[in-house]
Amino acid sequence: NYYWLMLKKVTLTAGNGTMPSYSGSAYSCLPWAGSSVKSVIVEEGVTNIGDYAFYNLSSLTNITLPSTLKTIGQSAFSGCTGLTDITIPDSVTSIGTSAFSNCSYLSNVNFGNSRAVIGRDTFYGCKRLSNVKLGNVKSIGQNAFYDCDGLKTVVLPKATTNIGNQAFYDCDGLESFTCGEFLTNIGDSVFNGCDSLKEVQLNEGLTTIGTNVFN
Repeated sequence: NYYWLMLKKVTLTAGNGTMPSYSGSAYSCLPWAGSSVKSVIVEEGVTNIGDYAFYNLSSLTNITLPSTLKTIGQSAFSGCTGLTDITIPDSVTSIGTSAFSNCSYLSNVNFGNSRAVIGRDTFYGCKRLSNVKLGNVKSIGQNAFYDCDGLKTVVLPKATTNIGNQAFYDCDGLESFTCGEFLTNIGDSVFNGCDSLKEVQLNEGLTTIGTNVFN
């Protein structure tokens, strides 16, 4: 109703510890649809944010996540075009497919000390993403930073062991990339189409470099 559409701020308590999931085919029926919510606070005790939980909530500009959070579901924040900054709690271990894809104004992402596994297409199409602090992420999934034109410099942490296929495909602004100490695998076409790339520092432990990596 009208009053729901005027809602600006939402605080979500722990409940059973899980934010609900929604069917991607029914996104227009999500409780956020048409709302003007700008700020969401997810309180301590929540451990999981379900699939499509905030899908296409374009009005959202601020999200506060709890230190208890462990997983972020598929497309949970996909299409949240108002988001500019996101801090991933240290407790997060898994980030689902397309979790932050097409957040077109997202510019800063901080993983803190999180040992998260970054899923497929996680930041796909975040063209303004310019600053990423990867914390202690364990692996970077396929297409994770595909078409993130704003990235200029990426430094992997020691903990990262794998970069999936096309992870940095078509990142037109990427100029330098430094591999972490324990990286063993660089997938296919990881830097394909990175027209500005000038320097890549590889590590001694690297065992596999895929096809078309620097095409």
